[in-house]
Amino acid sequence: MKTLVLAVDRDDDLGQKVGIEGPVVGRAEMLDAAMKFALADPEDTDMNSMFSAIRYFDDLLKRGIEAEVALITGDPEVGFKSDQVLNTQIDMVLEKVKPESVVLVSDGAEDEYIYPMIASRVKIDSVRKVYVRQNQSIEGTYYLISKALKDVKLRAKLIAPIALILIMYGLVDLSPRLYKLSTGAAGIESLSAMGPGAISITVGIYLVGWAYQVVRHTKDLLAKASRAAQRGSVFIPFVFVSVIFLILGILFGLDSLSRKSASISGDIVMLISAMVWPWVFSVFFFELGKTINDYIHHSGIRMDLVVMIISVFALGFIIQGALDAVEYFTSSSGVNPFIIVLEITTGILIAVFGAVMSSTIFPAGSEEEKQVSL
Repeated sequence: MKTLVLAVDRDDDLGQKVGIEGPVVGRAEMLDAAMKFALADPEDTDMNSMFSAIRYFDDLLKRGIEAEVALITGDPEVGFKSDQVLNTQIDMVLEKVKPESVVLVSDGAEDEYIYPMIASRVKIDSVRKVYVRQNQSIEGTYYLISKALKDVKLRAKLIAPIALILIMYGLVDLSPRLYKLSTGAAGIESLSAMGPGAISITVGIYLVGWAYQVVRHTKDLLAKASRAAQRGSVFIPFVFVSVIFLILGILFGLDSLSRKSASISGDIVMLISAMVWPWVFSVFFFELGKTINDYIHHSGIRMDLVVMIISVFALGFIIQGALDAVEYFTSSSGVNPFIIVLEITTGILIAVFGAVMSSTIFPAGSEEEKQVSL
């Protein structure tokens, strides 16, 4: 009876920090990978799970039990993609080792996702959770918090909601003050009262950028654009047109603020109405460029991009209809109710058409079915 001691790294920290791809099978390979992992990040819980799996494997051998030890790794994009990779690696390890049972070793954070994958293939004898002991002093608590904030996934979950709250508070605080200032109901001295709201928005925007690594992603995007331009990619002109429409949307929105309405809600409706269609065309040209680029390089059209283009126009009509409806019910403007119904109906029909196309062309949702060769 052969037992497999299996460690799991669902977000592929081993591959990201050390460059070792899973699966890792065998004590020597596991020990080498764990040592490199320890040197790269000695505080990672996945590294502790690897050493714990090796130790438990040694214990089984001492008791005369035939065993093997292995590690499977997922993907940084935790979720469906990482679980697909894990499923593939589980099959590879089981095919190679051919165990009759498995001992799962983990840090306990992902057991509810990993356990069913393994249990559906082979019997699980035991689950061993690895907990790293920490100093309970104030310094230790501060250290743990600082380490947690360096985790990109955890940072996005914790910091982003706080950032959005700060931005919303700032907008709520500034909107009536700006309105009074624009209508002459308040003087220039009221600018000092806008400080807290402006600071709140600034801090919120900074935290959003920090939580989602906007600077790093922007650098990566510029680097990709530079490489694409050097290769003469047809995608670049479409990106420029998309950026132009994006800027035009902002300019049209600012211009709409110069035309005062009877209320703040009316100003907001005018602002969004002025921006929605330039931004729709911005997304349209961006996705159109991706579609044409894929067709040229892969001799096929990714139909999910086509559905995306259709959905963007559907959303544009629905938003425009909703804005016109708000304006109709909250002001005495001469918006034709028939136009409102027509806009919303058109948007819904386009969305239904896109959904039918999506379900008809690639019902299973696999990547292979998302590209239709011509």
